[in-house]
Order: sequence, then C-alpha cells, then structure tokens
Amino acid sequence: MNNIESLIQELKKVVTLSSQEKDVHREAVRAFVRTHPQTHVPSPYSFIFTSLRYAVVALLIVSLTGSGVAYAAERSLPGNPLYVVKAKITEPVRVALTQNPEKRTELEVELIERRLKEVAKVSSQKKLTQKTAAFVASVLDEQLEDVQEDLRDLSTKGVRATKILSTSRELETTLEAHGELFQELTENHEGEGGPGELSLLINEAVEESRETTLGLEADTALLPEEDYEVIVLEEEKDIGEEILEISEILEEDGTLLDTEDQEVVSKALLQVQEVAEAAEDKKQEGSHKEALRLYGEMKDQIIRLRVRIDADRELGIELQADEE
Repeated sequence: MNNIESLIQELKKVVTLSSQEKDVHREAVRAFVRTHPQTHVPSPYSFIFTSLRYAVVALLIVSLTGSGVAYAAERSLPGNPLYVVKAKITEPVRVALTQNPEKRTELEVELIERRLKEVAKVSSQKKLTQKTAAFVASVLDEQLEDVQEDLRDLSTKGVRATKILSTSRELETTLEAHGELFQELTENHEGEGGPGELSLLINEAVEESRETTLGLEADTALLPEEDYEVIVLEEEKDIGEEILEISEILEEDGTLLDTEDQEVVSKALLQVQEVAEAAEDKKQEGSHKEALRLYGEMKDQIIRLRVRIDADRELGIELQADEE
C-alpha cells in the first residue's frame, strides 16, 4: 500500500508523460492485474483491498492521461471540466486510503471546508451557474452524509468519545461560519444560478451537525475527569497550530488588512486569549472537563476568525466584528 502511494506521489512530480512512458505504465497495470486476480472469497481485510482498488484507479488515471491532469484537477474550481476528477476521484481516493478512522473523519471535515471555500470563490466572481451549483450541492451533500455516518461509527472503533465530540463541534462551527458567509453571498447575488441552493443545504447540515454534537455531549457528560485529560492536551496542540496558521497569514498579508480590519482581528484574538487564560486556570485546578469546554469555545472563535480573514483576503468581503 505504501509503495503504491509513494508511486502516485512520484508520478505527480512529472507534468506530462510521453507516449512511450504511457505504454510502459499501461503494461505495468496490466501485469499487476494478471498477477493479482480478483477473488470472491470474503476477507476480513476487505477495506484494504477496497483502498487498493482506489489506488489502482488513481494510478491508471495518472498513467494513461499524465500526472499533469491530476495536478491541474487539484487546482481546479467549480465550473472547470477537471473539477469532476477532483471531486469524484482524487478526493475520494485520499479518503479511502486513510485507514485510521479518526484521521479519515478529520480529512472529511477538511475537504468539506475546502468545497465551501471553492464554491464561495466562484460565487463571489459571479461565475456560479445553476448547473455548477447543483453539481457542487450533490457532491457536498454526499460528503456531509459520509462524515456524519463516520462520526456515529467512530465510537464503535475505539475512538474516545471526547475526541469524537471535538471533531463534531469543529464540523458544526465550520458549517455555521460558512453558512453566514453564504447568506451574504446569496443576498448579493443577482440573476440565475448563485449559492442559494447551497446556502439552504448548509443550513440543514448545521442542524444535523448540532443534533450529533448534542448527542455526543450527552454521551460524554458522565465520563470520569481523567478521561478528559488527554484530549485537553490534544486540543491545546490543535489550537496552537490554528493560531500559528492565522499568525502566518497576518505576517504574510497583514498589509492587505486596513486599520479597521486589524482592529477586528486584534479584538477577536484578545477574546481568544481571555478564554485561553480561563481554560488554563481550570486545567491547573484539575477541572479538565471544564477546560475542554473552554477550549471548544476557543476553537469556535478561531475557526470563525479564520473564515472571516479568508473571506476578506480572497472574496473581498469586509471583516465584521462579532456582536457583543
């Protein structure tokens, strides 16, 4: 499995393949098929074989069309013909190859946010047609169903309930933040097409995600205090990486933010700092359950801030301070 993944990564470094090179790869794939005949005997490792089939499909695409297609698809936006390759092939392959259920769910959340950012960019450019919006909505709907199902299944695979709750909250906040953005894009859109259908889909997904989060909160309410200690340390690490990412953005593009925007960001970060200090106090007191709740609040604030900064930089939508 690792060899196939490594091969795919190496192939991606090549922009195009010659006809002779394509013939070589065709024969390599044919040889693989001949030496690995399909079996109909059920196996406890069926997931691995399923992932292998996805990897072979990816390898076929790269071999027969050239890695430049895969590279171009990865950079494509809704409306581009290659976007179908990205949304229907390369991303599902990435998910299928992620065998750790916890990491797979995190990747699914990451790809959902990626989809939302992509379609928001096209919509802000007034290029989102009805057909493209419908396609993205169908892909996004499928992704949302998959991640909700995986979140529910994590508890049966030995993943800590507190970690599942953290991922569910992240998904909920991500959807809420982008839902607010899509509402503004919908209001500013004129004519046919636009993000209206997607805005409705996001709102529905927020409600479903909230129900999942509430159920997980009930499941974790009676857990002993020591169960929260490890996840608190993990949340500290995740939040530190999120803050570092925002800092790097501000250092790189800080000059793009006007004085008013800088004040909004500074105020938001001060609010995060206040919650961080409260969480640290609770942790020192040994109240890890309360510290985790506060870290969740911090994460919500950071996600919302990052979405607003991205919208300001990439979509030209002004930063707005949260209401008191």
